[in-house]
Amino acid sequence: MESPRPRRPFDTTDDPATLVARDPAAARAHAEEVLASAPDPGARAHALCTIGICQHEEGDPAAAHRTLRLAAAAADTVGPEATARARQARLAIRALRGGPGLSGPALDRHADAAAALLRCGVADAQRGHFPRAVDALDAALERVGPSTPGRLPPALLANRGLALVYLDRIDEAADALAHALDLADSRHLGYLRSAVLQNLGCLEARRGDTSEALRLFDEASTGSTRSRRIALQIDGADALLAAGLPDEARRRLESFGGPGAAGPLLGEAAALLVDAKHRLARGDRNAALAQARRVRARFAPDSLWAHLAGTVEWSARCLAASEPSAGARRRTAARCAVYAPTGAAGAVRPTRDQAAAAALVDAGRHAAALRRLAADLPGHAEAAGHTRPRERAIAAEGVRRALAEGRAEDVLAWLEYGRSGRGAAACRDHMWAGLLERLRDAYRRAEEGDDTALGEIGHWSARLAAAQLHRCRSAPPRGTHVLEELRDRLGGRALVSYAVVDGDCVAVVVSGGRVDVHVLAPAARVAEECATFAFDVRMSVLRGEEEGEGAALSARRLGGMLLGPLAEAVGDRPVVVCPAPVTQELPWGRLPPLRGREVCVAPSARSWLDADAVAGAAEEVDGPAVVAYGPQVPGAAAEAGLVREVLRGAGMEARLLAGPEATVAELRGSLPGARVAHLIGHGGMAPETPMLAALLFEDGPLFAYDAEMLSAAPRLAVLSACWLGMSTPAPSGAPLGMGTALLSRGAGTVVASAVPVRDREVMGPMGRFYRAVTTGTPPARAVADHLAEHGFLCLGAG
Repeated sequence: MESPRPRRPFDTTDDPATLVARDPAAARAHAEEVLASAPDPGARAHALCTIGICQHEEGDPAAAHRTLRLAAAAADTVGPEATARARQARLAIRALRGGPGLSGPALDRHADAAAALLRCGVADAQRGHFPRAVDALDAALERVGPSTPGRLPPALLANRGLALVYLDRIDEAADALAHALDLADSRHLGYLRSAVLQNLGCLEARRGDTSEALRLFDEASTGSTRSRRIALQIDGADALLAAGLPDEARRRLESFGGPGAAGPLLGEAAALLVDAKHRLARGDRNAALAQARRVRARFAPDSLWAHLAGTVEWSARCLAASEPSAGARRRTAARCAVYAPTGAAGAVRPTRDQAAAAALVDAGRHAAALRRLAADLPGHAEAAGHTRPRERAIAAEGVRRALAEGRAEDVLAWLEYGRSGRGAAACRDHMWAGLLERLRDAYRRAEEGDDTALGEIGHWSARLAAAQLHRCRSAPPRGTHVLEELRDRLGGRALVSYAVVDGDCVAVVVSGGRVDVHVLAPAARVAEECATFAFDVRMSVLRGEEEGEGAALSARRLGGMLLGPLAEAVGDRPVVVCPAPVTQELPWGRLPPLRGREVCVAPSARSWLDADAVAGAAEEVDGPAVVAYGPQVPGAAAEAGLVREVLRGAGMEARLLAGPEATVAELRGSLPGARVAHLIGHGGMAPETPMLAALLFEDGPLFAYDAEMLSAAPRLAVLSACWLGMSTPAPSGAPLGMGTALLSRGAGTVVASAVPVRDREVMGPMGRFYRAVTTGTPPARAVADHLAEHGFLCLGAG
């Protein structure tokens, strides 16, 4: 018969909070084992206190409150120190829930003054009194001595760091949190370490480094309780909202069931506030107000949670106001409130640079305001287009102000802000590259008839979109006021930058040394005509017909809207077009005012200047040409052979990739060193996922995301495929798609079609295009002469 296992005495050398800071699950299991063994009153009080703190960490504050009352009663027979320990823990939980009961002087009478001050500091932070919280935590740190429990210094530093984050004392916060993390690691406080990582994530979110914030939140989830994992998901959703990614934020909130599933009062309040901000970001003002009022009703009027709920209500009212504000600051502050961190303190307060920029806009000092808003962007164009929502709000106000003041130069400078630029380095994130390969494999299997792969495509697409917020940085901005460079480099061209401002389509024209701004037509009318014209052109191609009367009529109407008022300023010059979001799908060369004219389409003036510099240096590049075609394209082999023959006739080495050699991996290795690339394949472009625009090759699709991983792009890239000249606007207004991805990696010129391509009919025009280019004709001229009627665009410079 097996002998009974000896009872293990409960270790009371560490206080209950330290045991929980190591491992809540192990601490609770041990405490419950002790209670089952009929311990002495001291061990019983210690075990009950441990269980109560665990219950709080597990998201059951009501049960924690009851258990800690029992712990205090059991401790009464042991001594005042044990009683005080249980009572302090219970009162701290009440304070975290927004209730009364925590008094600094009362707690400071007990032996452990540092622990009492920690709880006072946490309570002050919960009420939004962050300066007082920092003072209490600093005083606590001064009282740390040899007898202080080992978990207390890192806990003090962790809470001090978070309070400093919301006081915008970022460098001090980073030092405090780094020190807290070192202490938690060295003292093997695994659970407390996850809390420090969560606070570090909040710091990075405040800095605007969303990718690092999400990484820290995910790391903190390992070994955490369900309650903390939900809190981390809420913080992650808040960071995504601040990055201007409301759909990703919604998915993160829904991953644990949404606000109603958040559990205890604090978790549910945070989830409701983030959900309210998400609804407000999506324009659902009434639902946002209802959520914010639910939070405010549950907390004392002086609590941080009630104040934060009030700011969401205020923001909803400001953004819904029909009359324009007296200045930029009120409207901008309202937009910033939507994205302010849930734990932010005091009044709605943008960063110092944002506040200064708003004030400068209000004073009409546009150039100075733009300088205050200059910032780095993620390297991925899609991520960059979703970031900096507060700055975009200020920029939108700057455009409105400059337009109202008739300051065309400042309108152009504001339009340049946030539009995509060139990356400094190719993406080298292996995890993200792995997701891309999984998505490619799912597409390949779906093409082969694997029905299960269809479901995987959506999954991996969503994962890929969210994961591009990693640390892949672009070059520092080179300045948004590009007017002097344009005047030097445009020569006889005219640049037309379109935008939507307060519901109207406007155009800034730079030509002949002048800068003018024109209000064209209501944006809704322009969008309707763009859709009609694009549809008519596509249908005529798909039906194999010449342009019908309907298409000709819509072309005349749209050309009159977009170019009629600019006729005098533009004249008969070659044109550089920077499209507005509502005009990014147009085959511009099919509009009557632009037929036969050299037209370059670029995301922005800065992008055109960069591409023009590349195109101008093309003669210095000695790399070969790459000609590749994918499977099942009628006439692809003949077209590839013709293009290769023309290029070889011009003295250029031309490598042909066909059949098993025409793979994505081979292309990603060959394209960076190529001077010219001619890619033939079935093309696809879905407006809702523009960076999944792709050409199909032997091992699957070559995505626009793949282009962002190139170390360099060919100086001239021609995409002989359907749709890939189209783009879709990001929230910033910057166009996203295959063409813009190649431009961002250093291409000077990308030739691609915005409409379906008749495969067998394009070979002759392509041959004539290459004969013209190889004999010195600029690409834009060659496109106008030979390819524009087939829907092709000259993207970049030409």
